[in-house]
Amino acid sequence: MKEYFKGLGMTVVIAPFAIMGVLVMSVGMICKAAGYALFGDFEHATDEIKQVRLL
Repeated sequence: MKEYFKGLGMTVVIAPFAIMGVLVMSVGMICKAAGYALFGDFEHATDEIKQVRLL
């Protein structure tokens, strides 16, 4: 039982960092897609948006 609560505690500590990491990655990819679209490269922009959806 002690190992269960130790694992649960580690999950509670690590989960917010994992969620923040995914959010930072998705914001970065959206900004990258916006940059592609700004310069008229819509093919790469749509590819980036598709990758964000997969996250």
